[in-house]
Amino acid sequence: MADRIQVKNRLVDFACYVALVIAAIILLINNILPLCNINISGKALDILNVIQQIAVLVGIAAGAYKFSRNTGSIVYKIIYLVAVIIYIVAIILIFFRK
Repeated sequence: MADRIQVKNRLVDFACYVALVIAAIILLINNILPLCNINISGKALDILNVIQQIAVLVGIAAGAYKFSRNTGSIVYKIIYLVAVIIYIVAIILIFFRK
């Protein structure tokens, strides 16, 4: 049981690490490179955004799930589920932007 919890914790830690690294890359591409007259955009940036958002979701959702589960209230669990669904739909909609 302890090994399973350690694996989950390491997965969440890794997801947070990936989110941080990709966020730094995206910030570099979107904010710093244009100051040097270098503009990068396209599907590759969209894919990086999706990977970052998924990693952020894993990191945030793990803590939020523990909170909603420990409250014992079904209302918190429903709000959690609705928020996760909205987040996932928003990630998918990144590919349909013009």
